[in-house]
Amino acid sequence: MVRALKVFGWLLAVLVVLVGALFVASESDEVVELATFEDACTPHTTKLWVVDLEDGPYLRAGSTQSAWFGRVRRNPLAIVRRGSKVLYVRLVIREARTKAVNAHMRRKYGVADQIVGLFIPPEQRVALKMQSQPWQQPSRCAKDA
Repeated sequence: MVRALKVFGWLLAVLVVLVGALFVASESDEVVELATFEDACTPHTTKLWVVDLEDGPYLRAGSTQSAWFGRVRRNPLAIVRRGSKVLYVRLVIREARTKAVNAHMRRKYGVADQIVGLFIPPEQRVALKMQSQPWQQPSRCAKDA
């Protein structure tokens, strides 16, 4: 019984270390804050890595099943906070660029990307290009004057 508890304790410790490493890895280097919208008025934010390719900046979805990716499919307009800049963008799914984005992520984020890769297989990842987009808040979202 004591041996079983020790094994369980070690397994729990390894799990805690892996989860901690995943958290630290996901917050390393440059992280942008993405605001996507379920409807035009309600923002939902998430933090993501970003890379710059020769044709512009890209984000990467770890899975097409993630909530934020689903919102992008329904409404591709988003707000990205990158450092001190706020960018209004249209996110365009570019599956053909996913390998290039994965390679740039690996170079930029190194071991952190490898740790994330333990949990998210490369074949589930999808590249999204950030295209500049003028922003206008729909009138139905404006507060009454």
